[in-house]
Amino acid sequence: AAAAAAAAAADLPPDADGGGLFLDDLLAGVGVHAPPYPFKSATEAAERVFRHGSAAPAALVAKQSLFLYYLLDAGLPPDGAPARFASHVRLHPRLFVETRCAALLDDHGNSASLELACALLPGASHPGLPLGFVATLAARGKPADALAVARARRSDVAVGFKGFSNSTRTDGPGGVRDGRGEVFAGGSTGGWSDGYSGDGYGGDGRVTDATVEAELGVAVRLECGLATEAFVCARDAVAAAPHASRRAVADKLVARLASHAAKRGALESVLDLPFDGELEPALTSWLDSNAGTVAGAAEHLGVVYYLTRGRTTEAAARAAAPGTVAVPGLSPAADDSAYE
Repeated sequence: AAAAAAAAAADLPPDADGGGLFLDDLLAGVGVHAPPYPFKSATEAAERVFRHGSAAPAALVAKQSLFLYYLLDAGLPPDGAPARFASHVRLHPRLFVETRCAALLDDHGNSASLELACALLPGASHPGLPLGFVATLAARGKPADALAVARARRSDVAVGFKGFSNSTRTDGPGGVRDGRGEVFAGGSTGGWSDGYSGDGYGGDGRVTDATVEAELGVAVRLECGLATEAFVCARDAVAAAPHASRRAVADKLVARLASHAAKRGALESVLDLPFDGELEPALTSWLDSNAGTVAGAAEHLGVVYYLTRGRTTEAAARAAAPGTVAVPGLSPAADDSAYE
C-alpha cells in the first residue's frame, strides 16, 4: 500500500506500475500455478519451484530467478550460496544483478536496500531490462537514479516505436523478442514481465508498450527538472510512432508536459517550445479542455499560444470563442496586419 501511494505521489503514467512487487512477476512467470511464497526452506523451495510447472525455456529462467530471489530474500550473502547457485545453472551475470536488485527493491521501507539497488542497476542496465525497474526507482523518490537507469537501458526513448513491422525480431545473438517478453544476453528470455502489452493505439500492444515507455521517460525527466529534454523526448517519440497511432501518442505525451507545467506555474514558458506536427493539435486540444479549469492553466493561454507565433488571425478567432477571457489589445476583428 505504501509503495502504491508513493507511485501515485510521483505522478507516473498509470500503466507504468512502480508500486508492485517484482516477486509477483517471477511467480507469474513460472507457470499456470504459482508456488506459495515464502518457502520454509531451500529444500522446499527447490521442490516447489523446479518439480512442477512449465518446462519452457522462459519458464525455466523464471524458476531459476525465483529460486535465486528466495536465497537472497532469506538473507544469504550474495557472494555465497546465491552466487554458487547462479554459477551452477549458468545464470547470466546481468540477470543475477537484476534479481538481486528486485529483491532489494521489494524490501520496502529499507533505505539501505534502495540505495544499494540504485548503485547496482545502472551498471547492469541493457535494452532487455524491464521498464518496471525505472518506474520503481521513480516511485520510490529516486528520479535521478531512475533517469540514469533509463539512459543506460536505452539511449533513445523513442526506440520502442522503431523496427517492429514484423511480428518477431532478433535482439542480439540467439535472442528473439515477441514484443512482450524481455531478452537477456545470450538469448535467454528472462522471468520478468513489464505487463504493459494490450490492445489500443491501432490494435498493436507493442505500440502501447512503447507509449508507456516514452511517457515514463518524459515523466522522469520532468521530475528531474529537465523540461526541455522531456519535450525533445516527446517530440522524437511522436515522430517515430506509426502514423495511425501518432495523434494518440501525442495526446498522452503533450498532456503530461502541459499538466506538469501547469502544476508548477510554468505553462506559459512551455508554450514557447516548438509544438509542430501532431504536437500542436494535441496541445490546443489540451488547452481547450483544461484552460480556465485547471490550476496553473489560465483561460487566455490558448490565445497567447498563437500570439507568440505571430498567428494573430487564429489568436483572434480563439479570443472570439464563447467563454474565452479577452486579451488586452486583441479584438475579434484583428488580423495579421495589425501587428506588422
